[in-house]
Amino acid sequence: TGYTNKISDETAARIGVKAFIHKPILKADLAQSIREVLNGINTKIDSEGEWIAPISGPATVLLVEDDPSIRKLASKILSEQGHNLIEAESVEDAIQKAKE
Repeated sequence: TGYTNKISDETAARIGVKAFIHKPILKADLAQSIREVLNGINTKIDSEGEWIAPISGPATVLLVEDDPSIRKLASKILSEQGHNLIEAESVEDAIQKAKE
């Protein structure tokens, strides 16, 4: 999510988001943060009070990032790990793509 944390953990769990990375984040730290999220490190407890399990195998990832260079880097990292990507450049774009 963006700098203002527009989506709460509760909202994220309700709409099916398993994990996300908050901004700001340095490009140098992006790859490590993505790996940590995908491996279940530093993840939170979901709305039912259960720990979010690490992602095993390819996942469908909705990548929402307005900065093209960061989106490209994150896309490359996730694609190399075999995940299916849906890319969006804004919250509005992400909502529309999630509905499709």
